[in-house]
Amino acid sequence: MLFQSDFFFAPIKLITSPEAQAKSSMELENIILLLCLGVALALSIYNLFIFIGSGERMYLFYALATFCYMWGWVHVFGVLELITQNTYPGLLMPPFLLGALCTVYFAIDFLNLKVNYPKLTYTLYGVAIFSLISTPFAFFNPSLGLLLASVGTGLILTIGLIAGIICWRNGYGPAKYFVFAFLAMVIPNMVGNMINLGLLSGVNLNIYLLGLMGNTLDSLLLAFALAEKVKMTNADNVDLTQNLEKKVLQRTEELKKATEKAEKATNAKSDFLAKMSHEIRTPMNAVIGLSRLTLKTTLDAKQKDYVDKILDSGESLLGLINDILDFSKIEAGKLTIENKPFEVHKLLRQSVNLSAINAHAKGLELITDIDPNIPSVMIGDPL
Repeated sequence: MLFQSDFFFAPIKLITSPEAQAKSSMELENIILLLCLGVALALSIYNLFIFIGSGERMYLFYALATFCYMWGWVHVFGVLELITQNTYPGLLMPPFLLGALCTVYFAIDFLNLKVNYPKLTYTLYGVAIFSLISTPFAFFNPSLGLLLASVGTGLILTIGLIAGIICWRNGYGPAKYFVFAFLAMVIPNMVGNMINLGLLSGVNLNIYLLGLMGNTLDSLLLAFALAEKVKMTNADNVDLTQNLEKKVLQRTEELKKATEKAEKATNAKSDFLAKMSHEIRTPMNAVIGLSRLTLKTTLDAKQKDYVDKILDSGESLLGLINDILDFSKIEAGKLTIENKPFEVHKLLRQSVNLSAINAHAKGLELITDIDPNIPSVMIGDPL
């Protein structure tokens, strides 16, 4: 008997059975086929809507991968060919390559490989490039496409399984469903290949239906994996919120203690400044008072000049002491700026006298030159 086909799947095996049994087997296979395709389509649409709502890329890649694999199995079982009465050999293997491409990006996002395992990520990117480049060849040459699709899906299953096991061993909970999902695809394909090779000659199974069931189980387990990831993320968010509340309370308590400590330090500083100002002001009042009394006695010009400078310096120093006291007034919100008449010439002379002695010791002479247009009396805070 001679068979001719535009593409091939596996060695042809002819099985004879009673008509009733064959009919019953065919009806069961059709039910399983429709159920698997329906589940795959429902999962694709559902996760596509989740992607639209959440913006999470892994839902999009999951939906696309599931749809591509479903579309490939539709051609494997000849559903579209049965409806249209035409064959489409070029559309048989490209969906499986595109499914492998989408699975790569799903695995990278789902397992957080880009952050935690960059080498695995680059390896999977290589599989994605291979699948993308192979797609046109699979379209124009179905026989070559079967080989390329086998390599592409084999690579993503192998590397993805390794990545999932690594993530699972390192404590990433959702990875266990990911591993089981990939095993659900690997095992049926291994059984099918062993049947084709005659290693399981006593087993009469529809290997394509077995592969479809494995693919559907893979999609279901990946859906569980996504749900587990969402659950873990929600738990992490709850823990983060609770820890954040604890940290806020702890920080508030620390801030309260720091504020109390700062207030005590400020009060202590204010008390110190007030006491020191008072203690220093007392002898300064004596210096200023005695200087004024001395100026009323008989003095020569040089002595009078010295006492004048002592008086001016004492008054300036007393002003500085009052400034120190003003710091405590600032913190208490009680500082007031004076607005009174003062003599500009006298103010400048007092300022120069503070530095005159040090300047003279260095052989320098300080000269004050005031423009005649400057008013002799101004209003403000001279200190």
